[in-house]
Amino acid sequence: MKQVGLLILSLLISATIYAQNSTFKGKIIDQETGEELIGATVLLMGTNYGSVADINGNYILDEVPAGTYDIMCQYISYNPKVVKSYNVQAGKTENLNFILEPTALSIDEVVVSAKAVRRTESAMLIMQMKSSSVIDAISSQQISKAGDSDAASALKRVTGVSVQNGKYVYIRGLSDRYMMTTLNGIIIPGLDPNRNTVQMDLFPTNILENIVVHKSFTPELPGSFTGGLVDITTRDFPEEFTLSASISLGLNTQASFNSDYLSYKGGNTDWLGIDDGTRKLPSLASGQIPKLGEIDKYPELTKITESFNKIWKLNKTTPFLNQSYSISVGNQSKLFGKTFGWLTALSYSNKYKYYDNGIRGKYHLVGSNSNSLVEDYKYEDKKSENSILWSAMANGSLKLSQNNTISASILYNHSGVKETRMLTGPNPEKDPEMFYQTRLLNFEERSFVSGQLKGEHLIKSMNKLKVDWITSISSSKIEQPDFRNFNNSFYITNGDTIYEIDPAKYAVPTRFYRDLNETSVFGKVDFKLPVKLFDNKSNFQFGLSYNYRDRTFRDKRYDFKDQNNSFTGNVDDYFSDSNIGINAPSWSEQMLLGVFVSNSDKNNLINSYNGDQSVGAAYLSLKLPIRKKFKILVGARLEQTLINVNSLSDEVKAGELDNLDILPSINFTYHISDKANLRLAYSRTLARPTFRELAPYASFDFMGGDIIVGNSNLQRTLIDNIDLRWEYFPRPSETVAASVFYKNFDNPIEKTYNPEAANPELTWRNVNNAKVIGLELDFRKKLDFIDLLRNFNIGINASIIYSSVDVDKAELEHIRKTEPSYPTTRVMAGQSPYIINTSLGYKNDSVGIESNLSFNVSGKRLVIVNSGGTPNIYEQPSPSLNFNISKKIGSMFKLKFALNNILNPVFKQTYTRYNEDNSWKGQEYIYSSYKKGLNFSIGLSLKL
Repeated sequence: MKQVGLLILSLLISATIYAQNSTFKGKIIDQETGEELIGATVLLMGTNYGSVADINGNYILDEVPAGTYDIMCQYISYNPKVVKSYNVQAGKTENLNFILEPTALSIDEVVVSAKAVRRTESAMLIMQMKSSSVIDAISSQQISKAGDSDAASALKRVTGVSVQNGKYVYIRGLSDRYMMTTLNGIIIPGLDPNRNTVQMDLFPTNILENIVVHKSFTPELPGSFTGGLVDITTRDFPEEFTLSASISLGLNTQASFNSDYLSYKGGNTDWLGIDDGTRKLPSLASGQIPKLGEIDKYPELTKITESFNKIWKLNKTTPFLNQSYSISVGNQSKLFGKTFGWLTALSYSNKYKYYDNGIRGKYHLVGSNSNSLVEDYKYEDKKSENSILWSAMANGSLKLSQNNTISASILYNHSGVKETRMLTGPNPEKDPEMFYQTRLLNFEERSFVSGQLKGEHLIKSMNKLKVDWITSISSSKIEQPDFRNFNNSFYITNGDTIYEIDPAKYAVPTRFYRDLNETSVFGKVDFKLPVKLFDNKSNFQFGLSYNYRDRTFRDKRYDFKDQNNSFTGNVDDYFSDSNIGINAPSWSEQMLLGVFVSNSDKNNLINSYNGDQSVGAAYLSLKLPIRKKFKILVGARLEQTLINVNSLSDEVKAGELDNLDILPSINFTYHISDKANLRLAYSRTLARPTFRELAPYASFDFMGGDIIVGNSNLQRTLIDNIDLRWEYFPRPSETVAASVFYKNFDNPIEKTYNPEAANPELTWRNVNNAKVIGLELDFRKKLDFIDLLRNFNIGINASIIYSSVDVDKAELEHIRKTEPSYPTTRVMAGQSPYIINTSLGYKNDSVGIESNLSFNVSGKRLVIVNSGGTPNIYEQPSPSLNFNISKKIGSMFKLKFALNNILNPVFKQTYTRYNEDNSWKGQEYIYSSYKKGLNFSIGLSLKL
């Protein structure tokens, strides 16, 4: 700690010596179009200090002495602006932005007396106001206010956005299939083989600058989103030297210091979310495993079985507090005589979750006249989860000249989840007298690394042609080493408990080793050329892009079989060397009596696959102001898609797609006033099937007992989108907006039961049609018009959404055998009929206190489509109420307290009949239910 204190002191002294003069920086944009004004000048009147805006509209004035100045910003054909009597303090970096108004008949000087808005909540609203399309955004300032720890929790504040399982984002009620995520404009690969999106909890908020959600398509964007495209922008380098650090400790009321917390012995580096090899597949088992029945090879098979990790037992432990740490440092300096900006950031978090109040049930309907469901099983559910997330980022930008900039960045995220789960209860479906137990021991690593290089150039000799290019290579990896599942049953007879493992009723003890590796190469170049049409300034934009993805997925399953029924309730004894193979006391050459491992090379090959996807695109668009208040952005995007998914088994049909699509887009914007817009947009977008959906891979859900199989015959979906929005921006940080949207889906993909399969089997199918209609409302207002509430602000956004999708014909025929009146349509999976977000904020700069109270709730949504007439499973509303408050301590420190999940509602998924008026006479059938617990945290941050 002494060394840390000396380091901080030396940095402070260095910063003080270095920063005797001030620096001015900012951005200059067109008030009407929001475009950067390249070449605009900023002058300190009465001095020789001046600067010219670069390719991004940014200017910089270095080494300005302390004093009071009049500052002028001017540009040809624009009314100049002057900031009067601006006080410049020594050693400060000042952010001063200018918004210039085009000249009409006069060029009278316009005088202002306050700073322009910075890149905060106000800046995001300006971006929305000036955008040519329908967007919503959230800034790092808003994220800090709400106390969100990652991008997933931050996105819940955006209108029309809901988050599932704390990581999967749904926009406008549409599932992850219909959204896309980009990082600084770059398409990034997902980290879940079963999803089409990136898990948003991977991005800690300390590296975020802002998040923009595009809700209407424009040609420069990828065409494969419908609900929305989420662009995550990471922090750029600061205007001056900064060093910030934070530490936070938290308590979960159900996990922290709970001596009943379930876990198991892992590796020495689990605290980093990295397995140290403890869970590695034994080398003896990596080759060919002798088959059961080859008696002469049983000695070899015994050694292979013995080589597996022996840890199966669940232990009770006592977790400590949740913890998170972060540090970042950045500055601007000179490199080879050029301006160079850089930023590095590092963060780490370690969190615990636990519940022992869970219920897991399964039911089915036996006839259309039934007013009740038949129970298959109902288990007590206990689950522990320890999640690790750490992230490292480095950015650098070099200004080669006034009109040329090169930037590079690298981001690495790594997460690890150690999960333990135990379910116990009766299973009348298998045996009315039987009790069933299952233990799950899981460890999953997710890592993501992205390197980006981009350039921005202005070619004045070609009518100020602006050229932006970016290229990146990204890699994502999932490792699930040694996922262990132990199933057994027991009977209670005359007070005695008799244990057994019965392969005829459920799966034998099993271990899985899964690996997914995906590489994505992306490149694009955009050209923007100013033109003049109909005596109005316009922009002609065109570009090219290419994205290539390559995925390998490997799945190996190992079953442990024993025909001697040697399980007595002790898992350690069952897998001891003395009970394995030919070491077992009752070993017989005539019968398989010891515990032996077995696997199926054929199934492992079928369930492993390779996939590649290439999408080449070209686009053009024209931004055309017809009149001063009326603008059109019109264009089209051409996308060529090639997808191939091949099982490692030659017996399985490959999945292939080859499509050439033209995706038109037209966006109308009518500027009602300087503060209000009316927007109308039409576009066509598409949704492609994922690698997982095309692959013949069959996965088994140990909780639900379902087999999920891919479909190589899937085709892409085409969607027509219409958006209408009115928006009003009374003041910075204030907005009132209302939107209506309509989407029509041709050939949508739905996850349904396969009625033709011999056993219950979920798969994906193209159905005929789907529709979504929605209304969005957004209201943000300062309450300073009431003196007592001058430090308060409120925010409310709400969405009301209706969806309808055709039920697959074969599925509908199967359903109507037990539910003859079942309709031909149902809601889309994952769609919430309403989403509500509210917040109440308080900020008092004079005392350094800031607080925020936020509430979020989404309506019930379909999560599982059941077989036959058995009702589908819906996730019920689970309202979230969070509060945080912070206090500045001096000029460098801030103390923060947060209380999350205050209501601690029951998270519940239930069987819900299509006609709720004809339901269960008050009876509730629970598929899954538990509470998450309250979360308290206290943190201290430092900023120099």
